[in-house]
Amino acid sequence: MKLVRVISKWWYALCSALISFLGFGCSTEMVEEYGCPYCYVALYGCPSADYKMEVSVQDENALPVEGAAVLLTEEYDQEYNLMADTLRTDASGQLDTTVNVFPAYHQVYLITQKDGYKADTTLVEVNKIDDSKADGWYEGVFGINAEITLKQESEDPE
Repeated sequence: MKLVRVISKWWYALCSALISFLGFGCSTEMVEEYGCPYCYVALYGCPSADYKMEVSVQDENALPVEGAAVLLTEEYDQEYNLMADTLRTDASGQLDTTVNVFPAYHQVYLITQKDGYKADTTLVEVNKIDDSKADGWYEGVFGINAEITLKQESEDPE
């Protein structure tokens, strides 16, 4: 009886080791694609997509607003900022850049802020531009186009 326990204990240990090794060893099929014969590609990740943002920010007089902060958030959770950094408009009130973030497929909110102006939250449609390079966790390129008009804050007399 004791011999059976010892053999079964070793058998379970051997099977556990083999199963663990198979879990790590199955990720070698993509090694040639990355050109590194000694590295293994992890089979876990996080979805991402490129967002080509073309945003124009102006005031009520149609003058460009320089340095306006533009944040990209999901449509269902405005407290969760998709971007790790705040983007700012240039001297002509334009923001033309591409950011790689977690994909939001239909709509996003652009939150625009600037001292002296009321903050603006604009719901923007997301359009898929290119999915030719979409593969695995990468969803492709989406476009965000928006024209935002900020209103001056009124000075309250004290």
